[in-house]
Amino acid sequence: RLTGIIQEASGLIQKLDMEHCAQTLQQLRQKISSDAFKIMVMGNFKNGKSTFINALLGQEILPAYAVPTTAIINEIKYGEKPKAVLHFLNPLPEKMYDGHKEAIKQSPFEKVELFWPLDLLKDGVEIVDSPGLNENPVRTQVTMEYLSKADAIIFVFSALAMGSAGEIAYIDDTLRKNGFGEQSL
Repeated sequence: RLTGIIQEASGLIQKLDMEHCAQTLQQLRQKISSDAFKIMVMGNFKNGKSTFINALLGQEILPAYAVPTTAIINEIKYGEKPKAVLHFLNPLPEKMYDGHKEAIKQSPFEKVELFWPLDLLKDGVEIVDSPGLNENPVRTQVTMEYLSKADAIIFVFSALAMGSAGEIAYIDDTLRKNGFGEQSL
């Protein structure tokens, strides 16, 4: 029923020449028609997002090191057997990270899908590990661009500086303004 309402609203938006709203409605329509419920884990770099996800899943599935490790989106989904699928960006970026220079250039990868046989992931639940905020502008952008796909967010704070002014400002200025309120954050 909600998909029908969105379809009807899309028709009205076209008649009213409000193309700037069309993309938002399209994203909402895709989210509603998806069987997945995406829980995005995010926060500043090196706050323990991957470590938290490993603990939540009860297994060390994601790499977690003393240096920033997560550079692209990692979608963890249910699968009968463990498997990883790496997705390339289309089109590939002109300036790519080559591993030898600063990691300020874009990775050629869009995301990694990790399939794992865990009950928590059955029925369409997906856990999404995101690159850390405030470590690298390109990685922060990757995280920001994925926000519209998330259904809920777990924001991981540092135990050393719980609820820093920057983290609280990010939650208030970015997440709440993008529709993440008390029920989804």
